[in-house]
Amino acid sequence: MILKRYRCKRFAGLKDKNVEFHDGINVLLGDNESGKSTLIEGIYAVMFKPTKIGRKSVDDKQFLYKFMPIPGGDSIDGELVISNQRGDYELRKEWGASPAAELVAPGVEKIKSEDKINEILKEVLIFGEGTFSNILFTKQQHIKEAMEKIIASKETTTEIGTLLRKAIMELDGISIDELGLKIDAEIDRLLKRWDVDRTYPENNKGINNPYKTGIGEVVEYFYRKERIRLSMEEAQAKEKHFDEIGSQLKELESSLSARKTDKEAMEKLEGDVIKRARLEPTIAQYEKEQAALMKINQQWPQHEMRLQQLEAELGKLAGEYGQLEKEKERAVNARDKEALLKNLSKVDEIQQKIFATDEKIKTIRNVTKEDIQALDENNQGVLTTEAKMNAGVMIGKLTHYAGASDLIITRDLDEPISIKAGDTFQANGYLKIEFEKLLGLELKSGDIDFADLRIQHAQYKKNMESLLLALGVRNIEEAKLNKEKLDELSRDQGEYQKQIKGLLGDQTYAALKTKIAEYGDLSQVMSIPAIESEIKTMDGKKIDLLSEQKSLQGVVAEWSKEYKDPNELLDRIITLKMAQKSDAELLAKLAPLPAGCENADMFSSDLADLRKAYEKDQGALSKLKEEYYDCEKNLPESTYEELAAEYKMVEERFEQKLAKGKNLLKIKKAFESTRARIDANSFAPLAQAFSKYIVLLTKGSFVAGDIDNSFQLKLEKDKETDIPIELLSTGTYDAVALALRLAILEYILGDTKGFMILDDCLVDLDPDRKAIAVQLIQNFASQHQVIFCTCSPDTARLLGGHVIQM
Repeated sequence: MILKRYRCKRFAGLKDKNVEFHDGINVLLGDNESGKSTLIEGIYAVMFKPTKIGRKSVDDKQFLYKFMPIPGGDSIDGELVISNQRGDYELRKEWGASPAAELVAPGVEKIKSEDKINEILKEVLIFGEGTFSNILFTKQQHIKEAMEKIIASKETTTEIGTLLRKAIMELDGISIDELGLKIDAEIDRLLKRWDVDRTYPENNKGINNPYKTGIGEVVEYFYRKERIRLSMEEAQAKEKHFDEIGSQLKELESSLSARKTDKEAMEKLEGDVIKRARLEPTIAQYEKEQAALMKINQQWPQHEMRLQQLEAELGKLAGEYGQLEKEKERAVNARDKEALLKNLSKVDEIQQKIFATDEKIKTIRNVTKEDIQALDENNQGVLTTEAKMNAGVMIGKLTHYAGASDLIITRDLDEPISIKAGDTFQANGYLKIEFEKLLGLELKSGDIDFADLRIQHAQYKKNMESLLLALGVRNIEEAKLNKEKLDELSRDQGEYQKQIKGLLGDQTYAALKTKIAEYGDLSQVMSIPAIESEIKTMDGKKIDLLSEQKSLQGVVAEWSKEYKDPNELLDRIITLKMAQKSDAELLAKLAPLPAGCENADMFSSDLADLRKAYEKDQGALSKLKEEYYDCEKNLPESTYEELAAEYKMVEERFEQKLAKGKNLLKIKKAFESTRARIDANSFAPLAQAFSKYIVLLTKGSFVAGDIDNSFQLKLEKDKETDIPIELLSTGTYDAVALALRLAILEYILGDTKGFMILDDCLVDLDPDRKAIAVQLIQNFASQHQVIFCTCSPDTARLLGGHVIQM
């Protein structure tokens, strides 16, 4: 994976930047502050920085502060083309006012979901952000911090360690991985789906809910013995059930004989009981209807009288409603008047604030934007001329002087002074030495016209003092502060006017006062809540009256439809009494009910229950006989005693398989312990590669010691002394850092094409070490991509490759 292109419309100081990268070495050449580091930051941001950023986290605040253009900018962007064996991946991101992300991948249409983009990038980039940050993107000026990050980053050291371990996992032709797989396979064959701690199949999958496939022999034998156990329980139950059915047959035949005798006795009385069943409900219904009609006969005149009373009450209520509506209208006017009075009071308060603000403005002398600009320009002129004058340093000493008069010197922008033998003096950019009219000597740093520079400096200083005096302030900061105060007071005035406009609306102040006067005296008006409470009470009363009226009207209307009038109702009552008397005489002639039966329904129910019970017993007897013969035929082929012997044998096999599986678990534990000891030397290949590069870069002065699993580095000098890397010189430290990065990348990249970004790591190396380092970088670039940042044209020529002018 290499980088092919980066471009942006705006990212910090970069604007409309388009950079093409080639395979091999790419040199970003430019002066300090030319944008080299910013371009690298832009590449990193496109790869890893989410587009949606807030202003609360420290990282997001620093990102916005560092890269968002100020002033006037609200967005930054970047586009990166990453290439691997599958093709080119074009990734675009924008941060700020309209955050967005977009990825065009080989064979995939445009993707705008950042989550999906991150999933694809995770596969393309191979390593995590920590590895890129600590190894591939590290700046030379932070090399010590970078090495500490590599050591401290769990993500980085884990990825490195995983790859290194693959190189040492084969010992003397014996594959540790293959042995581990065989142990795991044997454990799986025996204990698959078996919970050793709970001594039961995993997930509580017992015999009632067994695994269908994918089980080990322990689970298989567990199911076999459980199936035999269930068969034993079934055999025991069936044998017990066969004995119970024989006893039930004898009891049922005795019960059936007794029921037959009782049934025949009740059937002789059934005819009279049927007649009684018809007459008794009819007589009861006559009595019920008579009672209901007598009640209606009593209530009819009462309902008609109550309806007349309800009509009168509803009329009175309507008059009271009218009075309350008038009072409510006056209460609404009183509320509106009170609201207008509050607005008028607020307007008066705001007018007082406007007056007070006007008075404050009068106390501050006016400062314009142009005044501030003129002050800044002259102040910058003073600073610029002083900076030019201070561009260099000249130090002198008058060792011998035999003249009679003083020797005069003028330094930079200072006034002339006299010196004598033995005096030392210092100047930055300009020095003039004079001796009466016999000697005049001027010394300048570069080709600057210091006479003209002195005139410019004096003019800028004079202009600035004149402006400060005219504005009545002591310095630029005080002038800017006055300008800010005037701007703030002007904004307050505008806000007060908006508040008055909001309170008055389309009316004038006078019109508002007139409208308030038109309402008149409304001090004795009831409150709206009180009026509404009374109306609510009256509404409840009205609803109750109307509900009662409608109910009574419905009842009277129903009676009139059914009976016409009270006289017709009375005739209906007399007819019912006569029919009731006739049926009572027929009932007296029937045979009485047997003891224990209170009425005909109970007799019929008892007889029906007896017949059902008799028929049920007959069916049960027939069914029980069939069940007896079926049970006899369905007794298990193996008896309970035979199954118990088989269960014991299978249980012994189960225990043997389980014991073997547990022994294999102990073997696996010992194997894992052995493999862990092998893993302890995982960083040995890295130490060898690191040592190879260290020997080359330090010309044999140092060799690398061990690198332990916590990634602690040791250097050895003269094969005797361990030297901590933090005590090395700057040049040696840079060589160590470069060696470490090359060694790490050699192993984590392997045959995969990758890239590395270097921030001039050659600047502090001596010529010999620099030449060796250049050769190592070129060797690395023959298989991978290198992006090298430098401000030195000489370094760029040494490295060669594709030079990109910043």
